[in-house]
Amino acid sequence: MDVRLCVTTSVGSIYQIEAGVKNYPIVTHNRVFPANLVLLEIRGYGVILAMDWLARRKVTVDCKQKLLI
Repeated sequence: MDVRLCVTTSVGSIYQIEAGVKNYPIVTHNRVFPANLVLLEIRGYGVILAMDWLARRKVTVDCKQKLLI
């Protein structure tokens, strides 16, 4: 990346971002959606998708069933 970015989580942890991946394929329901990702050293998470990314693709989040529709 050309610039260094910092991300602050809701619990106050700060992560510095130095790398990213453009057009990474997110696959769900046999459909491919490209996403520009930044790499963070957060344990326990595979990918965190932003609400604006989900909204542009008209995704519904079912938290109880842990599903993206």
